[in-house]
Amino acid sequence: MSNMQHESLIPPLHLLICRKGDSQPAQDLAEAIQNAFRGNVSGGDAYLATISDLPVPIRNFSQCPGDFLRDRFLDQSLHTLIVLLVDEKIEADKAWASWIRKCEQHVAGSAGRHQIIALCAADPLKKSFTLVKHQPDERYSEKIGYDD
Repeated sequence: MSNMQHESLIPPLHLLICRKGDSQPAQDLAEAIQNAFRGNVSGGDAYLATISDLPVPIRNFSQCPGDFLRDRFLDQSLHTLIVLLVDEKIEADKAWASWIRKCEQHVAGSAGRHQIIALCAADPLKKSFTLVKHQPDERYSEKIGYDD
């Protein structure tokens, strides 16, 4: 199989939504993010896609997925958007911290293929959460406060 044929089988975008636990605000925000990319059954929410059945693979993790394998989590698509829903629980979790650090390292070296957005639940978290750096010039990671 030629490289061109192989690349045509890879989805153009893969979305990872990561949070710790199932608090209602985190569930609501994760659902809103999914709706933005896929729409919803009732059709009440607007979404980014222009085709109702755009096949954007979305993986929604409420617990750390375990071992970081870049081909499993990042390189199975041309581009990956990792959305971290950052609260005190995920910041304090050592398994999540290790996984996020490995993601950040791979994303930094991906030549723009992948990106991380850390949505911090409160402005103090925006300041204290250091696993993702706010680097708009590099354009691979973005750390924003919930009120932003």
